[in-house]
Amino acid sequence: MSDITKCFALSDNNKCNALNVKKCKGNDKCHFFKTKEQSITERNAAYARISAMPYGRQQYIADTYYAGKFVWKEALANDR
Repeated sequence: MSDITKCFALSDNNKCNALNVKKCKGNDKCHFFKTKEQSITERNAAYARISAMPYGRQQYIADTYYAGKFVWKEALANDR
């Protein structure tokens, strides 16, 4: 059982930033629970997959979700 205070989505007032719920249900009942470290690792894996895509597809993702910015390139460069 993991410590709920380590959840990546827990706000300062104990609300969940990942789900639309009024109160955190606790890590043993929540399928979204992961530590901040797990969240960063999973995000970087997704960014690596995007970075490996053809440029045109990356441009589409950047335009659609990130206001035209290639945020994964900067994030991956900062983690090295």
